[in-house]
Amino acid sequence: MKIVLIILSIFLIPYIGNAQTIWKDNDYTWERGNPSLAIPIQELGDTKHETLRIPVLGVLKEDLKDTWGDARSKGRTHEGIDIFAPLGTPIVSPTKAVVTRIDYGGTGGTVLYTANGGGETFYYAHLQKIKEGIQVGSILKRGDVLGYVGNSGNAKGANPHLHFTIYNDGPLNPYPRLTKEFSKEDQEEILSNEKNTKVAESVKEKNISTPKVTLNSKSKGDSVIWLQKYLIEKQSGPQAKKLASVGATGTFGPLTKSALIEFQKKEGITPSSGIYGPKTKAYIEKNL
Repeated sequence: MKIVLIILSIFLIPYIGNAQTIWKDNDYTWERGNPSLAIPIQELGDTKHETLRIPVLGVLKEDLKDTWGDARSKGRTHEGIDIFAPLGTPIVSPTKAVVTRIDYGGTGGTVLYTANGGGETFYYAHLQKIKEGIQVGSILKRGDVLGYVGNSGNAKGANPHLHFTIYNDGPLNPYPRLTKEFSKEDQEEILSNEKNTKVAESVKEKNISTPKVTLNSKSKGDSVIWLQKYLIEKQSGPQAKKLASVGATGTFGPLTKSALIEFQKKEGITPSSGIYGPKTKAYIEKNL
């Protein structure tokens, strides 16, 4: 037994020393005696300063608001950004990471910390819950779900959101680095393993791209739903209101055609034929 312990200590000590120099969370891990995390943390590489994918599925770059530095109670300022999304929306790791700490209660409510490359710590707060199976020591790949958007802690009663902060010798504003989104294909793969179908469908729907095919009275499906919702949202006139009363059915009927003609006339798109073709597509994409 002594020989085994000596061998293990010789093997682990260099990694522990290196890991302490590249990552620390108020020495939390080392005080709690988790040297087993040293090796996976050491293998994270250096992703410091790299641009990141937004860690909440379905949230686009234009949806983000830089809330860093906003006033908070008792003279505090906001050290992080709030990423708003429906309750239960999956939160995913934007990089390879190691889960180092999970807490419940307090200001942040249900929170999770990860060690990330280059000595950074990512802090996720106000979660609805942690994903089943995630625990201290879990190794996350980019895109792995770690929890779900909520309003726990001092966010109780507020709109569900993720509070996200990067730490490296103090808190850093993540907003300038959140410039990428998970691709539609990546999101579909991630969501295929999630049980919350309502949230999954809302995320998928938000990421349907502008229809690339011509749509007319013979068309059906997701592309028609997208167009109908777009016309309803634009509320160009009485025909759009009539369409809104029926809703997005996915069938391109007379109401959809009338609402599209109304929209085309209002925006000066010619011919105003009630057919979704290249000119209408280009106009919508330019003005989204």
